[in-house]
Amino acid sequence: MTKPVSIFLSLTVIVFFPGRMHAQTGLGMSVGMNAASLTVSDPSLQHFSPRAGFNAGVCFTKPLSRSLAVQLGISLSQYGGFYREETNQPDFKTSEEVTIRGNYLFFPLSVRYYVEVRQGIMGYALVGAYGASRLGGYATGEIRGDYSLDIDVDLNDHAVPNDFGMMIGAGVRLPAGNRILFFEIALAKGLPNLYRPGDYLRVRDLSVHSSVLMITAGTDNLAVLPW
Repeated sequence: MTKPVSIFLSLTVIVFFPGRMHAQTGLGMSVGMNAASLTVSDPSLQHFSPRAGFNAGVCFTKPLSRSLAVQLGISLSQYGGFYREETNQPDFKTSEEVTIRGNYLFFPLSVRYYVEVRQGIMGYALVGAYGASRLGGYATGEIRGDYSLDIDVDLNDHAVPNDFGMMIGAGVRLPAGNRILFFEIALAKGLPNLYRPGDYLRVRDLSVHSSVLMITAGTDNLAVLPW
């Protein structure tokens, strides 16, 4: 785990665990789906479309007031993109499809502002940042036509190990006995260039950035606290 992610995690520990877990820090769990894609600077490679992935993990929420809270999440998340391109020239025709999957430990940290929609139901908006450390990943696909090639590439050869960026989103919280159910949608936009030249793709000055739309459902125990 490199320095930027280590610093990010150190700051979250200071906020949430100043010695022991604060009595009003809620613990929850979440699971969801995401639609991820990649933004590429080279116009000849801008054929990426969203690809479905997943995220599952736990979250710690610390209320700051009745309408404001800070939340740290720790989850396993898979995201990447799908690339498709066809070359249709009189003397050369090919079709290329590549699926990119990266498995990450994902650490979102957000500030949440709550508004009571009706009795017991809270809507909220969130803004924050995230850090992600890749556990592994690969790109698989094929090129068919006048030129054929099977693609099976380890992302360690072509991508930097960590990602980080900004997040915005919104959600709703519903009472369920002594717990709360929440449903959330958030967009995470990566800031660093993920591309590193390798044997398969040696493009100079190529810039690749992640974009992940996450839809999540979960539960936490903040309903039993003086919210």
